[in-house]
Amino acid sequence: MRLRVAVALLLGLSAAACSPNEVTIGPEEPVETAHVDAAVSNAAQELLERESIPIAVLYFDAENPEEVVRYDWIDYRPGGDVLAVYRYLDRDQTIALSLVDGVWMTALDSERDDSAWEVDTTLTQPEDVVPAIGVLNGMSEQATLTAIPTEAIRQTASDGSELWTLNIGDDAVVSEWIVSPGGLLQFYRVFDSAGHGDGVSTITHEYGIGDDEPGPVVAPIEGNPLQLDDLAIPTALRGLETAEE
Repeated sequence: MRLRVAVALLLGLSAAACSPNEVTIGPEEPVETAHVDAAVSNAAQELLERESIPIAVLYFDAENPEEVVRYDWIDYRPGGDVLAVYRYLDRDQTIALSLVDGVWMTALDSERDDSAWEVDTTLTQPEDVVPAIGVLNGMSEQATLTAIPTEAIRQTASDGSELWTLNIGDDAVVSEWIVSPGGLLQFYRVFDSAGHGDGVSTITHEYGIGDDEPGPVVAPIEGNPLQLDDLAIPTALRGLETAEE
């Protein structure tokens, strides 16, 4: 299995996650691209039916694939509120956005400049403002449209989860999805040999299962400075900050 599942399990967002040592992966089974699209679309749609969706995104350095240069933390209520934190580990910069009761607020903390929480009336819908939410919504309508040769693969794990893979253009782009035994999208990884920009070659998304009756999204106070300790970011993500020191 090419995907480093341990990265996803480290964050512990998904109730379906197991220890890597407890899961065995079956052989690769060639499938049609349409089969991958259907599996991804259904799993993303099921996830979007949840009351809340925690999302952790990791960005890996193009020259050092083991190094995380940025993480995003998104606490999302589909159709409602959202908190998004973008933490750039390679340049000590944090950008945060909050949508609570229809009001967007933003804040910045960096080596060169700081900006306290303030109302931003220029922002629109979460899927247009927060990239990870846009990606998730896009996968709910997954359709692989490409004239480039594409290899589609399905693998089944011993816990009932499935790994779906698309290799596009002789592995120039590799996309992988894990669908949980319950049919929910659990993990998405995309590697692009040409790079995603900003020195990043691989981006992973882990989707968690929020509570059926989730607590409210953290609502910042206008004029307060951005403090990561106040935003309920998972410990595993915060640990990446000290790992880069």
